Amino acid sequence: MEATENKLLNSFDEYILCSDCFKDYGLILQAQKIGINNKEACINCCSTEGSKLTGKLIQDIASLFFVEGTISKSKYGACPIIQFNYSNPGDSFDDFSDELRKDMALIESKIGLKFFTMGQGYG
Repeated sequence: MEATENKLLNSFDEYILCSDCFKDYGLILQAQKIGINNKEACINCCSTEGSKLTGKLIQDIASLFFVEGTISKSKYGACPIIQFNYSNPGDSFDDFSDELRKDMALIESKIGLKFFTMGQGYG
């Protein structure tokens, strides 16, 4: 098992981020929607107001926001434009906003997810 997978497994029960850690409005809303209401200070940003997120919840947000949120439908089916795992080198996403790129880097640093594009037609 790789170190990044261990990082996620070790963070399943502990709060490691909160909705206030994110800069992108869509990610903030998703984190508020599925995060846990808890007045403890976030260990990342010290906010007591943000919805707290475990590693598992962060992975769920990444799946909902980046994978399901980028599904491209075509005449012959559909597939997500963005995917993630723990082993790909990741893409740079230069055309994304600064806020979103910073949030992606934060997710990668905390639970080891690496985002990449699927197939052709992007970028």
